Amino acid sequence: MRGTVPFMPPEQMRDFKTVTPLADLYATAATLYYLLTCQYIYDEADGGGDLIRMLLENEPIPIRSRRPDIPKGLADVISKCLTREPNDRYPDAATMRRALKPFC
Repeated sequence: MRGTVPFMPPEQMRDFKTVTPLADLYATAATLYYLLTCQYIYDEADGGGDLIRMLLENEPIPIRSRRPDIPKGLADVISKCLTREPNDRYPDAATMRRALKPFC
């Protein structure tokens, strides 16, 4: 497994050899989330718990719970890219870019 854990998609943690470009959409959304909130998509595990297990089992904290001023549409784009199932994300980076364009 290679990468920075807080930005790594679940499928990369499970089997990095089969990761598709959809993993980049997850990492991009996790990075955007961090840039907008100065916090990761998960809080640190309580009592020094297993961060990887938490990332594999828990849902990300909704961005608007950290920054209520973020437009709902932008929050929806970020949320879609942070889904566990890669096929539930945008089909490619160009589609994600078009979804983000109104917020630039």
